[in-house]
Amino acid sequence: MLSIIDLVNYARENNCSDLHITQNLNPVFRRNGELFESDFNMSQKEKFDLIINLLHKNNIDKIDNRSDIDFCFEISNNLRQRVNIYKQQNNYCAAIRILYDKIPNFKELNLPEITLKKILSN
Repeated sequence: MLSIIDLVNYARENNCSDLHITQNLNPVFRRNGELFESDFNMSQKEKFDLIINLLHKNNIDKIDNRSDIDFCFEISNNLRQRVNIYKQQNNYCAAIRILYDKIPNFKELNLPEITLKKILSN
């Protein structure tokens, strides 16, 4: 069975910005603004367990009462992820933002040049 660390490491190795885990789909990743469903075949229970194991026990009640939970977790080498866990259509879901140490410069962001000009003119 894949662990949350396996999925986060896959996201990092493939320059993904986000990992989305829902009980009804294989894990979904976002890279360069595009979502793609992975080939990681996991049962609904495996995905449920991944999500629930990220939570402290007292936070499960908050989600069950129509709230969501935001927190950060670290894996080895102080690599951090921002997490939002919520319920959608009575299923637990997790949106995980991969936080990288290096902040990309303007050129690496591939934004239109006009954007830089607008920023500099303000």
